[in-house]
Amino acid sequence: MTVPAKALESYLDLRRLVEEHLLEYTEPTSDQLLPDLHPLEQHVFALVLDLNETLLYTDWKRERGWRTFKRPGVDAFLEHLAKFYEIVVYSDQMNMDLSKLNRDPAKILYVSAHAFDSSLQPENCVPIKPYKLETDYTALLDLIPFLEYVARNSPADIRQVLQSYERKDIAKEFLERSKKYQRRVQEQKQQGRLWRR
Repeated sequence: MTVPAKALESYLDLRRLVEEHLLEYTEPTSDQLLPDLHPLEQHVFALVLDLNETLLYTDWKRERGWRTFKRPGVDAFLEHLAKFYEIVVYSDQMNMDLSKLNRDPAKILYVSAHAFDSSLQPENCVPIKPYKLETDYTALLDLIPFLEYVARNSPADIRQVLQSYERKDIAKEFLERSKKYQRRVQEQKQQGRLWRR
């Protein structure tokens, strides 16, 4: 079966128009999703939080339909870290390109339950276990000490800091490193006392 060239051309034109129209709904309307930072805010880090299974869990059951549940501690987490970060919440239904945020990639932390699965910049990822309605779940709150430390110490490039955690549980690893550091400080203080006598 042969298709007349005119019909094929019409089909391709129509397909192109439909695809362009769909892009209006799937692509950001701008290359810069966030406005420019004020010059006095250039030091502030952006904390990008994935909505799905990081902050919320959405569940569907035939007998009740859709329900959305907040992860335990999400309110306290957001309230506390809003003092230190510019917070960006988004849904990872589509892959997220952090470069479109209009922020320095060296100052973006991306917290997600699916960080390494869907991110185009895995070097900015702070992975967290997915929330699936566990009631005793503190993973989000456990990240606060690490995130506050980062904000207070403002490393030149967060990607190098995150790389040092090599896909480990950052909250646990940070706690262990903090304990080791405190032990070393105590040992040095004790050695200093011995030398002064």
